[in-house]
Amino acid sequence: MSSEFNSSRFLYLGGGLALFVLAWIFKPFTIINVGERGVIMHLGQVQEKVLNEGFHFVLPVYTRIHKMNVRIQKTDVATTIGTKDLQSLNVNASINWHIDPLKA
Repeated sequence: MSSEFNSSRFLYLGGGLALFVLAWIFKPFTIINVGERGVIMHLGQVQEKVLNEGFHFVLPVYTRIHKMNVRIQKTDVATTIGTKDLQSLNVNASINWHIDPLKA
């Protein structure tokens, strides 16, 4: 009786460990952080539905989630140009932009 108990205990432990490893490899869920939206793709085709922040279940092989940052971002551009009278002009510009969360 003791050996049957140990073998069934070993099977439950091994099965639970195997299930945990498979869930970790295939990752049947995704977490969308604050300030992000998740664009759903089924076999590479973009879907209309967008995932908001939070925990979401997905089909591991069929569905991919591309996370988009919708926070305000800053891009700095620095360039040097020449004028008609052969002078150099240094231009520094900053652009603040973001992706519209409703249209992500």
